[in-house]
Amino acid sequence: MVLETVNPTKAFITVDSGFPLADLEQALRTNRPFSFDMTPTKIPILYGPEYWMLDDPKKEKSPIQTFLSDPAMCRLYLSLAKLEKNTAELIRKDIEFEKLRAFSHVIDFYGAMFHVENGRVMVPGGARTQSKWENLVGASVAKPSEFFLKLMAVDDGWLACYYDALYRIEGPVKDYLTEPQRMERFYEALRGKITSPGPARPVFRANTDMLIFTHRLRLDADGRPHVPGTLAVWKTLFADKKVVDDKRLRKAAPSWQEPDDLIAALFALSRSYIENLPLRMFVATSEMNRLRARPLEPATVEVLLEDYQTLRSQYSLLAEAPELSDEAIRQFVVAALETQRIRNENLRADTVGSLQGLLGLWQIYTRHGILSGTEVDSTFRKIVETIGKPDNHAQLFANARNATTALLEATGGADGNDPQKHLVSMLAGVRDANDPAILAQQTRAINTIVDAQNLLTVTELFTLDDQLKGAASGGQIDTTLVNRLTARIGRIQSARASLSTEEKNALSFGRNAEEHVERERKVRLRAEVDKNASSPEKLMELREVLAPHLRDALVGLIYAHYAPPGGQILLTNSQFVRYHDFSGMPGSDFSWAPTEVVGVGWSATSGGRLMGSLSELPYALAQAEQNFLVPEKEQALIWGDLVPQVILTATVPRWWNVNPTQLHYVALLQRAGKSLLAESVVDLEVRKLVMASLGRWSNPHRVSEVRNAIEHHDLDFAMEQLMPSELFRIGLDVLAANKALRSPIYSEIRSLQENAEVKMETISDLFGSPKPALTHSYRPELLGLRTMPTLMGYSSRLMAETWESGALYWAEVSDRLRMKPEELNIAVPEWTRETVEGIFATHLEDWPALLRSMRRVGEDKVNRRAENAPMAGAQ
Repeated sequence: MVLETVNPTKAFITVDSGFPLADLEQALRTNRPFSFDMTPTKIPILYGPEYWMLDDPKKEKSPIQTFLSDPAMCRLYLSLAKLEKNTAELIRKDIEFEKLRAFSHVIDFYGAMFHVENGRVMVPGGARTQSKWENLVGASVAKPSEFFLKLMAVDDGWLACYYDALYRIEGPVKDYLTEPQRMERFYEALRGKITSPGPARPVFRANTDMLIFTHRLRLDADGRPHVPGTLAVWKTLFADKKVVDDKRLRKAAPSWQEPDDLIAALFALSRSYIENLPLRMFVATSEMNRLRARPLEPATVEVLLEDYQTLRSQYSLLAEAPELSDEAIRQFVVAALETQRIRNENLRADTVGSLQGLLGLWQIYTRHGILSGTEVDSTFRKIVETIGKPDNHAQLFANARNATTALLEATGGADGNDPQKHLVSMLAGVRDANDPAILAQQTRAINTIVDAQNLLTVTELFTLDDQLKGAASGGQIDTTLVNRLTARIGRIQSARASLSTEEKNALSFGRNAEEHVERERKVRLRAEVDKNASSPEKLMELREVLAPHLRDALVGLIYAHYAPPGGQILLTNSQFVRYHDFSGMPGSDFSWAPTEVVGVGWSATSGGRLMGSLSELPYALAQAEQNFLVPEKEQALIWGDLVPQVILTATVPRWWNVNPTQLHYVALLQRAGKSLLAESVVDLEVRKLVMASLGRWSNPHRVSEVRNAIEHHDLDFAMEQLMPSELFRIGLDVLAANKALRSPIYSEIRSLQENAEVKMETISDLFGSPKPALTHSYRPELLGLRTMPTLMGYSSRLMAETWESGALYWAEVSDRLRMKPEELNIAVPEWTRETVEGIFATHLEDWPALLRSMRRVGEDKVNRRAENAPMAGAQ
């Protein structure tokens, strides 16, 4: 018996609400009784049912039905629930319900940062901007309710959007943007001539580009905005019709004199719902300069801007290594564009795959300090130069082998070492691993994936190549090796044979991937060696068939390194690596495009394959693998963008370079945050410092919740509201602000702070998370930003990137468990997977559900260790 779903939409809502629909179907199939305990739950209604007019005189609808039948009222309810409690109460009393309801969409998106203190509105920029905000809004800050209503109504929400964006940032950039005259100018540029439709009209917030722009804008030492290249570079760019559609901006660009002119133009572009190319160019090149000792030369910036649309996804590779020279970056751009001129599609895809595989290894080795100093730039340039633009597959194999040798030499893997073993060892750990057992376990995990994919190893390919060369001078070819490789090639399968007609049609757009696999499958290595044994020239031509396998060997290592915790695709789909499509649809070239997951749901390919470059491989793999996670609650499935980013925090960073002192220091700061929170219950001075710190890292609603809990001595509730990253910041901020505070924890922290290895820059690198959407780099960092909401084009991805508690919390847990840092290479991926599978979320912005699940996992590990610990005095 099968339970037939007549209405799929209702079925999804049923499952998403927590009803065990799958259990009901299983009970029907097996003819067993089914029971489900539906205990009624009373939920307090904000302001009471009278305010929302939920009583139906005709008694035809229940209060919840009345509520759900009015989307604007539902949205207003959510909006007021997000406001700081006292502010919301003030607004409720002073503003008529229908007036608030009319602007519920704007309040929902942009009202959360609004709050009132001592009867006055707190505006971005403080006292110096007060009069300017009053002029823009048309109301006095001394009349909060009037100010609020007009702020939500002005320009169909654009002013509220601007207010929200400026309030979310802190530091010198906020001071720059809120200089009164500048602030007004930038808003005039943002609102434009036509203000409708406003930014709150779409389903998601439409000010994504502006939020990223204001968060990532940087100032130079002179207090002026950092402009990559020079202002002249951007004046030329804005004059280009192909880049800037706005005729007014194109006309004004030649007369720009100051960086402010450019910033105003970028604000003007940020209002558009479509892709704002110049704005994204600015952010990307600015991020590439952020960590460099010397900014990029104007000529380099011009090259990057000129080829942005083709190579933009590769800028994360360039941004991650500030040691790269301008010459190396320009050399890469030229080489990448040269590959597009290779006419043979198969040769082009294999050349691009080999180059990206080698640069992917270089990126990982650089990120983890295996390559450092001048080695970073020189090795990068050798790889790019050596791969070049080969004329055929035999030349490609020779070039790829030489480039791999250069990488081996730079990482200490030359001089007779096993190439595959060395490459894997460096992917698994560092040059000198503190714990060989952990390194061996990491190595086995990578080798398991390589074996599951039936990939030929770099060592086997190089050995066979050496023997083919040696045969010309009378040497012998190892038949055992040839037989082994022949057998492995024979295990390569084609997806096309088992696909349905519809799947074959869908597969056809990526025909190069199929051709790549078919060419590999058709190689009869043993037969070719036997047939051409007497002809050295013919034997050397076998390099033609080895080149695609070398490409897959290199790419497969990158896949294995980024394999998500508990990943199944790479173990169950033996052709997943080989089917990586570097070409895409006929007539277009996806060689340097962002990595995408395509063909999801194809049974023959165990859930699809990846297409494009390797630039977004960590995220794309996590996207593909999240469907194999088994959530404890159905609500874990609502976050299609958040879950992959959370998984990244466990797959991209590694713990080999963390020492016990740094681990303990990070744990102590979180404990100090808890201790200071407890002290704030009884000490008003400490409370003031704690609230000031929290106000910089959180939104007004949560600050008020924590303050209210502290005032009522409800320490447990206050603790529950705070993320580990916020406790970490409170510990840092308060101890720095009041050096008179004393406790054993505080004393130990101050003692450790005399050590250079716990500088904030170092801690950020070691315990941060990758933020590819915000920083255009997979380099782990702690940015200290307020958690972003769901946004158009990113959904919950930026919320996940600004949620920085993962590594910090696991560090604190491991310190309590007295674990060695290197053990976290094994533990953190497992704990992260358990966290994701345990999420019970109710809506797209319910990030506290992630926090609750993570804490549950952490406390479970600590409690299990305590239960298993030997009792004192036990024999």
